[in-house]
Amino acid sequence: MLASEAAPPVGLGEELLRIVVGGVETQLIATRQRAHSDNNAIGCVTADTDGDATGHRSSGGAARLLCWWLLRAGVGGALAEAVVVELGSGLGHAGIFAAQGGARCVVFTDGDPRALALCARSARLNGPTIGGELLFAPLCWGSLAPAAAEALLGLGAGAVGPVLVLGADVVYYTAGTQELLATVASLLEPRKGRGAGLAALALNPRYTGWLQDLLAGCALHRLTARSVDPQAVVPEAELKHGWFGHTRLVLLWREGSPTPRLALSEALNTTALHLAEAQSEGAEEAQGWDALSSLAGA
Repeated sequence: MLASEAAPPVGLGEELLRIVVGGVETQLIATRQRAHSDNNAIGCVTADTDGDATGHRSSGGAARLLCWWLLRAGVGGALAEAVVVELGSGLGHAGIFAAQGGARCVVFTDGDPRALALCARSARLNGPTIGGELLFAPLCWGSLAPAAAEALLGLGAGAVGPVLVLGADVVYYTAGTQELLATVASLLEPRKGRGAGLAALALNPRYTGWLQDLLAGCALHRLTARSVDPQAVVPEAELKHGWFGHTRLVLLWREGSPTPRLALSEALNTTALHLAEAQSEGAEEAQGWDALSSLAGA
């Protein structure tokens, strides 16, 4: 699909959202009725009754947080080199924002075809502000065969830059968390000529034990990470709106790989951590986050 295609109209029962982050407006089509896949509700394709966020309230905060991080980390053209893959795209706010920020190619993925179709319509609304290639592919999480991962990353013509994986509010249950991390690890597998890949996940505490699941999955798939407190990324005036709740941003890359350029932004000034090293037997989740968090300087 070309970004310049005519934008579709907003249909009956749908709502046009205009979200502004850092002076950049992104238009999104939302429906107030949830779409369901076989094993999970795709809540992020719905709008709040007060329309104050993309998706439901928490999903919107996670997407906004990713957008603010992209705005900060993409300084100096780092984003323009990346091939972006958004997992569980829903409305596609983060992926569309990456395209608006100059990403050469963005691949939107979702396991629900209705959610993916809605995402494609939202992307077309923003065509005039996008210069890169936008692509859409169905994807169910789990370990991807090397050929499948290469096929997904090779969808864009000439898209050979480092991989940037995005995910906003995508952790809902134990099996899904492990499948998500398996997918992330497959996409971040070192590939000749691409540079070190990075995943940026904005996560909400959706179930008891989710942090321990995250830590275990990172250890299993040999993922190195650091967490970024929202205060390190989002202006104070934005934080006061309360969109972000308990959302945290976690950056992941493969152990042994060089630190990705997008994780080295001077604007963030954080220190890399091994998530597995922060796990303590029987630790409370809040304490776990304190151990993981590396607060950035202003």
